[in-house]
Order: sequence, then structure tokens, then C-alpha cells
Amino acid sequence: MPPHCKAPLADTADAALSLPSASFVVVETPRAASRKSCPSRPIAGPPLTLAWSHLQLNVQERDPSTRLTRTKPLLSDVSGAARPGELLVIMGPSGAGKSTLLDCISGRNALVQGDVSVNGGAWTAATRRLASFIYQDDLFYETLTVREHLVFQARLRMGPTADRDVLVERVLSVMEDVGLSRRTDEIIGGARGSGLSGGERKRLSIASELLSDPSILFVDEPTSGVDSAMAQTIVRLLRRLAHIEGRTVVATIHQPSAMVFALFDRLYLLSEGRVVFDGAAAHAVSYFGSIGFPCPQDANPADYFMDQLVVLDKESDPAGVARLQRLVDAWRNRNVAGALPCTTEMKPIGQPTTTRSLWSEIAILTRRQGRRLIRDPLKTRTGIFQSLFVAWLIGSLYFQLKTNTPRAVQNISGMLFFININQTFTAAIPAFTAISVERPMLMREYEAGRYNLLAWFIAKNLSELPFQLLHPLVFFTPTFLATGIGAGSASAYFEMLVILILVNSAAVALGYVVSCVCRRGDIAPIIGVAALLPFFLFGGLLINPNDLVPAFKWIRSIATIRYGFDGLMISCWNHQNVAPDLEQSVGVHGALVLRRFGIVDESILSSAFILLGLNLGMRTIAFLALWWSMRTARTK
Repeated sequence: MPPHCKAPLADTADAALSLPSASFVVVETPRAASRKSCPSRPIAGPPLTLAWSHLQLNVQERDPSTRLTRTKPLLSDVSGAARPGELLVIMGPSGAGKSTLLDCISGRNALVQGDVSVNGGAWTAATRRLASFIYQDDLFYETLTVREHLVFQARLRMGPTADRDVLVERVLSVMEDVGLSRRTDEIIGGARGSGLSGGERKRLSIASELLSDPSILFVDEPTSGVDSAMAQTIVRLLRRLAHIEGRTVVATIHQPSAMVFALFDRLYLLSEGRVVFDGAAAHAVSYFGSIGFPCPQDANPADYFMDQLVVLDKESDPAGVARLQRLVDAWRNRNVAGALPCTTEMKPIGQPTTTRSLWSEIAILTRRQGRRLIRDPLKTRTGIFQSLFVAWLIGSLYFQLKTNTPRAVQNISGMLFFININQTFTAAIPAFTAISVERPMLMREYEAGRYNLLAWFIAKNLSELPFQLLHPLVFFTPTFLATGIGAGSASAYFEMLVILILVNSAAVALGYVVSCVCRRGDIAPIIGVAALLPFFLFGGLLINPNDLVPAFKWIRSIATIRYGFDGLMISCWNHQNVAPDLEQSVGVHGALVLRRFGIVDESILSSAFILLGLNLGMRTIAFLALWWSMRTARTK
């Protein structure tokens, strides 16, 4: 076998796991057969030994009874090591500090005191590129397929210069390794809807991180929310990644079954932030027995360990407190070295072989966002249906309006104002939560260094732009034909359409500002509607601009609805015919109508440019707010 090849997963898994024999048929895919001469390669990076010594992490919390601030230790003098080719599992009851320890040793918590080293050296930007973190909750864009998700992830990791054949081969190889080859074109779907199951979503999360070929895998609660059979499948996969590919795999698992527990290489037991055991999982039972805690033969060792480590209430369970202290003291008295010396020389780690420019990131992210949105029924079918329904409603109510009576002023002006409000509301309401619903995915990928924040924001704006053109077009075309406003002039149609597109886009920009400033998606629409109400009041119809109190005129100057209404009114009344018998009528003559509404010095061009300026200004504010919120979130 060539030196760069390794034994395929299927050939060594059963031997490595010592599974009971059974009669079964091995099904070999054509791709697997074609790769037999050189199976999947070992990891590209160097084997990494992770060691941590005397970690201490405290937080300040307020006692609800005394209202006094006290120091609560999350980790207390914690030491250990994880080696290549081993699956290390951190176990403990809820609140034991499992996820906290995982954050600290993966370099994600900068507040911890103590030493964390990789092959004897500190965490650096180079070593971080060799590590991947798999979260407990699986986040995906639900309308993408498995293949599409992995291809986009591969492009973000491998760069735009990566050969397409190499990229596709890597994606297919990873899908086969995690057992998703038969789900290639399956829509991922939601956690509670159709699509992938919980176990398949977890395997897809693992596959996403394997694309970058990490030397260290940190996995937080991989078996949470799946049945015991799927939990075994996931842990077997993690063990294979360690045994066969030489990765260092560290996982947290709350309470595994006996079958899952038998798959662990090393066990790291925590309780209340203190180490109770760190060693071979197969030796844990004998160790507990040697210190006076024998595990019953018919019991699940994991369940037994949890029973010994749980202290429900320190005040009402003094026996539990004493038992836990005895376990902690017994382990400390063994004088086990916390951080074992590293025996592997650190190989030089250079800079990434491929670099991504801002524009390449924008292109990749725009394609991903566009693919996601085109399958979103709210953006496509529902949005178009809503536009057509409102157009039918307005067209029926204002069908072929007469323009030679004073009542036409009220009818046409009211209709134009409603059109303006409709475009603002239908665009702004979804945008109020547009950023907040994507924030978890954005935070996760941004923290992992997948792309520049500006690239994501520009891609978000570009991908939404076609809908900001489509919805006004679908809405206004039948409305214009049915109502006959603007005397049916083609120039009036295009002028009004441009104004409505700008109104729609500006409303989306306002929604982005609210969504970026307010991180909670349930509160953002409330704040957004409250922000829109003053714009309605000062939009030009409900109160004449000439009667405004000076203190409120600044609100009118930034109200996008005001400029949309001005533009629509100017375009409409510049093209309306004037009835000969009502030449002097204020209610019909176009110029007099505009003067009556306080529209004197404005023009269609000025309204359009101001709307465009407000649009760009609000998007800039939205990006700055998003950047600040991401920055503050990363420092917490």
C-alpha cells in the first residue's frame, strides 16, 4: 500500500470496535471500489496532542436570596490531555462544566486561567486552522440540499482557486465517510419538519467540519436528541475518525448507553468543575471499585458514575457532598500529572495555501443566499400571491377612477398613499427579523473564520435585491392598468415603478437596521412597527407639511414614506388631464393639487435620489450595528 494511503474505514471499523459477529452483506458503492487502490488519506496536518494544566475559571453571580455577588467556580484546577488516534469523552452531570471545559481547551474562552498547549506550544492562528468545533445544535440553511450545503462549505474552506473536480471529490468522499451518500439531493429541512433526521443532521455537521481536514475535532454533545441506535452510529463515526485517520477527537456526552460507553477510548469525568477520573474508559470501573465504589455487574457504568457524581442540593444532601468530595480527593491523591508531556514534535505550519478575496467570498455567499431564498415560499409563492391579491383589491376598489371631479383628489391621493404604505409594510415586516434569524449561523461561521463580515452583509443585500424588484413589479403593473392613474402614460408607469422599488428597498434597509440593533427576533417587529408609525404620520397625507410643528420637521426629512408619496404624487398629477369645465378647480388641476399637499420644490428625480441616499445610509448603519454586536458577542 502506498505510504500516503490508509486502510479504508469499512475494512477496519469492525476490528477496531470489536463488535459481535453477525451475518451481513457488505454493499460496496462504485466510488468505493474505484478508490480501493488508494483509500482515503490520513489527515493533511500534523498529529496534534492537546494538553491543559491547572485550568481555573470563575464567574460572578448574584445570590437571589441575599442579593450579594459571589464567586462561583466553573472549573477548579482542571488538567488533562488528549492524544492523536484516541476518542476522549468528557462526561458529567448537568452543570459539571463539560461544555465550559470544551470551550476553554479549544481556545474559545479567553477568560480561563491556566495553560493550554498544542504539541507543547500555545494556541496560534496556525493551530486554530487545524481544529474544528462541532456544536450541540445543528444549524443549516433548511432549503439547501445536502450536496449544496457541503459544496458551499467546501468553497468557503478551500478557496475559489480550488479545482472543481478536487472539490467535488472531497465532498463526495466526506459524504460517503459519514454515511450520507444516499441523501445527496435531499433537502436538509427543519429540525421539526421533513428532511434529514436528527442523526443525519448531526452527521452532516461532522461532514461540514471534515471538509477542512482538521487534526483536532471538538464535539459538543453529539448524541443529544437522537435515539440510542443513532447515538451508537455517531460515536462509532467519531471513533473511526480518531483510530483510522489519526485525529484527536474530544467530545462531551451527558449520559451514554452501555453500548455507547463501550466505544470510548478515554474517559474524563467532571463534577462541579472538578476532575474525578481521567484515564482509559475500560479502567474506570476497576478504579471506582478500588476506592470503595464498586459498580454492579448488571449496571450501565455510565449510569452508575452519574449517580455517584450528582449532588442535588448541597444543603439537603450532605451525604452527596461528602461522597463527591471523597471522589475528588481520591483522584487528586493519586498524583496523576495533569498535562502529560508532548512526545510529538510540532511540524511547521505555514500560511493557508489558498486565500480568498473579498469579492470571491461575496460571490460564493451570494450564490448560497440566492439558492436558499429562491426555495423560500415566503419570498416566492407567498410574496407573489400577496402582491397580486393587494393589486386585485386596489384595482377593484379604484377601478378606472374619474379624474375630472374634486373627489378624485381624495381618491387618487389616498390610493397613492396606501400603495406607498403597502410596499413599506410588506417589505419591512420580514426584514425586521431577517438578520436575527440568521445570526446564529452567521456567528458560528464568522467565528470560525469562514468569511469576512462585510462579504456576508453585501451578499445578503445582493441576494435580496431581485425580490425588491420583483414584488413591486408584480404588484404595481396590474394596479396601474386597473386604476388608470397617470392617464395611462407609459412614462408615468415607469416613474412610479422606480419610486415603488426604491420605497420597497428603503423599507428593507430600515428592517435591517432594526434587526441588527435588536438581537431578539421576537422583539424586533414590535420595535420596527413603532419606528414606522412616525413615518406614516409625516408621510404627507395625514397632516399638511405646512402645518407641522418645527420640532417635528426633522422626522419628515428622514421619512422614506414622505419621499415615496411625493414621487408618486408628482408623477401622477403631472400626467393627469384637466377637465375643461373645471379649469379653476383646485381639486383637479395637477399643479394646484401638488401645492395643496405642500409638494412645491420637490421633483421625481430629487425624491428618487433622496430615497436612494436614505437606503444606502440605513444599510451602512445596519452593517455598523451588526459589526458592533458581533464584536461585543465575541468578547463576552
